[in-house]
Amino acid sequence: MKLPEDWGEQDLVELISLKQEENLQLDFKRAESLDSTDKKKTEISKDVSAFANSAGGTIVYGISESAQEPRYAETLSPINPAKYPKEWLEQIINSRIQPRIQEVLINPVDLGSSCPGQYAYVVCIPQSTTAHQASDHRYYKRYNFESVAMEDYEVRQTMERASRAAYQIRMARPSRVSDRDGFRFATLSCVVENVSELVGRDVSAVLFLPKHVICGPDNYEVLVEDNVYSRIPGTWVLSTTSFKTAMDLHPVSPCQIFFQREVKFSSSLSSTPPLKAVVKVFDQFGLTLTTVVLLSIPDLEVVSTKEIFSSGVARRSKISAF
Repeated sequence: MKLPEDWGEQDLVELISLKQEENLQLDFKRAESLDSTDKKKTEISKDVSAFANSAGGTIVYGISESAQEPRYAETLSPINPAKYPKEWLEQIINSRIQPRIQEVLINPVDLGSSCPGQYAYVVCIPQSTTAHQASDHRYYKRYNFESVAMEDYEVRQTMERASRAAYQIRMARPSRVSDRDGFRFATLSCVVENVSELVGRDVSAVLFLPKHVICGPDNYEVLVEDNVYSRIPGTWVLSTTSFKTAMDLHPVSPCQIFFQREVKFSSSLSSTPPLKAVVKVFDQFGLTLTTVVLLSIPDLEVVSTKEIFSSGVARRSKISAF
């Protein structure tokens, strides 16, 4: 599908036919969300600022979401552009959020085929380099597909984004795969890349997996959706004899980090639901990135990757041909 800023009526209809679920970077709002009351205007400022304070994303005003969880795009909810033109929504966003969010784009989608004379507004919000306050003088973030108030430390972290490096991770193919006694054993690794223009200092990574699949887990335990997970610290392998648990990571320099404990699965689990892994990246400022990775079993192929927390801002510049 096209980028949200290029969506047309057919793209919105497709979201509905696919029953596209809301997520941390996509939200659906019915036409009634646009109203001249102070309460509704405050809700607009709250929702838009929450995206900018988190990872950015898209709000579609003009689609009704389902009543049941998980919420998905259910029907068109057309907006009368004579009553609420694009410029009205733009003015609400610019006047009720402090400081003003740069580069917010509103794509007015003409619903001429489905609802002649009516529109939907696709609001594209970038991740910001600072924290933005809604008109109720509070700061919000996206959490569990909702806009919730930020803690003081989260506001401080968000305000420091411009001075912090940003990272991306991707799981690499498992290494040292072997089959023994009906189980498949493997060592996992991932590639961490600095996608900002700053040097990341003392970068490290930790993999969290269900404790029962880790060979020789330590006593560190966390709950992930009521399942007991344990950690596997990562090691940067610089050569056959040189290892580091943390290192400086320069821009546009992907590096591989290995998680040095084996994981094991029954070799007959081909129909088992994907395994949820959590990778956390740290640098000199503390936690900077959390990514959830779904892995198929027993081959440990990546099914999907979702970034759920990032404290830095990617600043890759577009390079034009010359």
